[in-house]
Amino acid sequence: MNGSPTSRRLPATLVGLVGLVAASLATTPASAQEGEAAAGLEAQCYAAQELDKYRLLRRLSLDLRHQLPSYDEYLALDEEDSVPDALIDDWLGSEQFRRASRRFHEDLLWPNLSGVALTEVNGRIVQQANGETYALLGQQKKQAFRQGNGTQVCGDYEQVEFNPDGSPIPKLASMPGGGTYNQDGWVWVEPYWAPGTQIKVCAFDAQTAPKGQFADCDTPQMVGDPKCGCGPSLRRCYGQNIETDVWSTLREQLGRLVDDSTVGGRPYSEIVTSKRMHVNGRYEFWRKYMAPVVVISKTWNAPGPGDATLAEDPDWNDESWRVVERSGLHAGLQTLPAFLLRFQTNRARANRFRTVFTSQYFVPADGATSEGCSDDTTDLTNRCVCATCHQVLEPLAAHFAEFIEAGITPYDHEALPVTQEICNDIQSLPPQQRAGWGPTCNRLYVMEEGEPNRGTLLPWQYADIDDALHLSIAANIASGPGGLAESTIGSGLFHSSAVRNVFRALMGREMNLDPTDPLHELDLLSSIAAEFQVHDDFRQLVKDLIALPQYRRVR
Repeated sequence: MNGSPTSRRLPATLVGLVGLVAASLATTPASAQEGEAAAGLEAQCYAAQELDKYRLLRRLSLDLRHQLPSYDEYLALDEEDSVPDALIDDWLGSEQFRRASRRFHEDLLWPNLSGVALTEVNGRIVQQANGETYALLGQQKKQAFRQGNGTQVCGDYEQVEFNPDGSPIPKLASMPGGGTYNQDGWVWVEPYWAPGTQIKVCAFDAQTAPKGQFADCDTPQMVGDPKCGCGPSLRRCYGQNIETDVWSTLREQLGRLVDDSTVGGRPYSEIVTSKRMHVNGRYEFWRKYMAPVVVISKTWNAPGPGDATLAEDPDWNDESWRVVERSGLHAGLQTLPAFLLRFQTNRARANRFRTVFTSQYFVPADGATSEGCSDDTTDLTNRCVCATCHQVLEPLAAHFAEFIEAGITPYDHEALPVTQEICNDIQSLPPQQRAGWGPTCNRLYVMEEGEPNRGTLLPWQYADIDDALHLSIAANIASGPGGLAESTIGSGLFHSSAVRNVFRALMGREMNLDPTDPLHELDLLSSIAAEFQVHDDFRQLVKDLIALPQYRRVR
């Protein structure tokens, strides 16, 4: 440590404490010391003790900045009666508090997307074992191109012969063990993730035509089309680590909306109502060029109604952020990709929203009755045992019905109508049309024989039943996630739950809401939540809570 003992001195309170302990140990017998210490500890366990100013400084710094106070900050406190309000205000306006607030919300929302599949093997282009040439990974794509057994890649030579449509003219090559396949060479490509560089890519895989032999190359059908490749600069395909980059971008996108409503000066309630959205070139590149090549068995991320307009020519390497406006049923963080992909079913989305923003949990009821219920219905609002929770959950889940499950796309009902007759009678279709619609029908529509409303989008299956519960499901589908947010705010649950969430983080315990306990904190919750609903300022809420006696005493 630099400086002399006099220039780097201990704060006064710590000096006094050290001296007191030393004097006590010098004059008190060991056995007496032990007895007095035990009695003192027992008394401390039962008596609330106000924190001294140095311990309060430490607690505030750890909670608001996630770091210990500096030596100089301790030293400056010697001349103060307590931690100055000006210092607290300074910390609440700091970059460290922004990060702490974001971590707090990440603990609530779990936006880690690692492992969420954005594509599959037929959409991944990888470096081959020779360390030089890139080729698509999936066997289906290779077989569509080369007519072999799906394992062949291009030869080690530059492709120079092409058809008028840009497809490579192959050579007939022999396969080990017999048989032939169409062999192509490689071409030089400047990939979107490394502009200014050139890599060797198998010519079949690098094709750039917008239309293939029987499909538009920017649609799911391109997977099996022999004349659809990865497109200009390989922009339809995922290179190495590209999926990881998208996950990080989506997590940051959600974090920036949280920043707006915690330290950015916008009302806290906008966190669940805002049409605003932060985008950068990387996000827009992914949504425009890569996400439309939907793989039916993976997440469905193509743009849809109400999404913000994408830039004309987005740049994958542009990581600068700007704000755009969404429309339609979009609302708050619950319709951002990070939330929709982290919670992939409408029930999971509704349950997480309810847990975080209303502090309500589903607890199985004791002694559930079987009266008037069914043991085998797929309508869980009437299923024995399940009905107790699902009569609450199904109407809440309906708020998310207009967003495709296991994906982020709002439904385009011109392309995917609520009732799709093709799905109701798919076996009568010609083979090629059946192959095209089959995966979509099986994923999105009611397909089981004997089920009510067969051929209807799954979230709508029971929305036409004429009773109060199912009519609320239909109404909630129409109001969307924004309707859920507005009702939660209007009821007071949103601000009350936020108070409870922040209280728990600061105090290290839940609020005492047991009305039978004389020390309950129901009135405290009511008063702080009412004030918070008026000012709607997250930093002011934090400031109000750290001023409470519960925060400024030994826990």
